[in-house]
Amino acid sequence: MADNVITIDDKEYNVDEFSDQAKYFLHHIQDVEAQATETKQKLEQLEVTQMGFVKLLKEELEKDLT
Repeated sequence: MADNVITIDDKEYNVDEFSDQAKYFLHHIQDVEAQATETKQKLEQLEVTQMGFVKLLKEELEKDLT
């Protein structure tokens, strides 16, 4: 099959044969998927950063107890 084929619900479609409207929808689906991936990565970065600050806070509070 051609390189420009996608599968939806176990059925293959040639993107080159899509109407302009179908290509428009596909573009938005791909864009949303990319944004979701980017958002997940950003959330992971924020969670790691938060853990780092919690660790630093605990260390600082321990200094105050000694």
